[in-house]
Amino acid sequence: MQKTAPMHVLNQKNDVSWLLILYVVLFPFAIGIVGPSFIISDVFLLGFIGVCLAKNLAKKSFQAISFDVLFLLLVAATLTGAGIATHLKAYLFELGSLVFMYLGARCIAAEISTADRLNSFVELVGKMFLIFLLFSFAVIVLRNCDFKELTDYFFASGNRFKGIFNFTNQLSIFLICLWPLAALSLRKSRSLRFVSYLAYLVCLSYIGSRSGFWIGITQTALIEIFIPERKGSSILALNLALLAAIVFLVISFTASEVAMQRSLGDYGHGALELDEARVNIFRQAFNVSEFWLFGYGLGCFDQNHRHEVHNTPFSILVETGLAGFVIASIFTLIFLYALFKTPDLAVLPKLHTALFISLAGMASVGMVIYLLRTRSCWLVFAIALAFIKIERPSENVCNG
Repeated sequence: MQKTAPMHVLNQKNDVSWLLILYVVLFPFAIGIVGPSFIISDVFLLGFIGVCLAKNLAKKSFQAISFDVLFLLLVAATLTGAGIATHLKAYLFELGSLVFMYLGARCIAAEISTADRLNSFVELVGKMFLIFLLFSFAVIVLRNCDFKELTDYFFASGNRFKGIFNFTNQLSIFLICLWPLAALSLRKSRSLRFVSYLAYLVCLSYIGSRSGFWIGITQTALIEIFIPERKGSSILALNLALLAAIVFLVISFTASEVAMQRSLGDYGHGALELDEARVNIFRQAFNVSEFWLFGYGLGCFDQNHRHEVHNTPFSILVETGLAGFVIASIFTLIFLYALFKTPDLAVLPKLHTALFISLAGMASVGMVIYLLRTRSCWLVFAIALAFIKIERPSENVCNG
């Protein structure tokens, strides 16, 4: 069995670029430095992309992969959008964001191209997540100890927790995407795992996202079932009972909070009612079905409507047309098939499982949120792409 690369030895042969390390460390600081969309960590990712591309061009080692071809076809499909001429600035911004995210993911996957590098990188992501999680939990505890002025910055309207992100949805997606990867470092310690479960569910309850809260509970149950090292079904049953008790305690102690009530489905008039604003957005998207063949225009729908389409597959269909939807579907199916057929890593034996739990959470939250400009999702994609190549090096999936 391969030995795990020690985390304290950074930037050596088997470790990743300092630019990439800084990108991960600053990942939760989603504070806009050029408007709300270009954040601090993007500076380091942009630099890393430049170095990576320059290195590949100098060595003439760049190799196109099947995902690159499909991505270029998707970009081509966006050119037919009916609203591009009218909303060119919005289209170019959305297209630029998409290209930036994809290039970043490809360069990250190329950088973490060995098992030791991937292991170090996943550990780094996990530690960043857990530090942020404990910090967030401490902020919420202080909030409930009447340190309101001290913690105001970390909360949005309605006493909803946003951490150091611009929006609560960004935080919710961040937690759902990276939680299973962070759980890998907790699989040997039951006590640390359950303390983290408590902190994670408290943070989700204060975000005020119904989808995020219940997806997070489901993910945590799957983590407890499939990731920890354990012996016997009786221990598993006990652990699941403890997790259920934590869920009950979190709901009980935060039931009076507006964010928790929203997490449970109360939008202001009654529990479990439909989100009328979101339903109205879907109705508007259905009303422009005549544009579905060639697309309304990437990033253009919300220019003539109050909000974007809060559903990733539906948004791709509406904005990029039938061709874009088919290409994106093929991209997703090839990626999932390649990941499914990839055996587990000896150096990080539960990564395969963690990635699927993360992707399942992303797919679920993608039904109510548009994800293609979300950095957390692309970071998971980058890790998965590197994982596929490392275990299946004979296949032209990712250049290393």
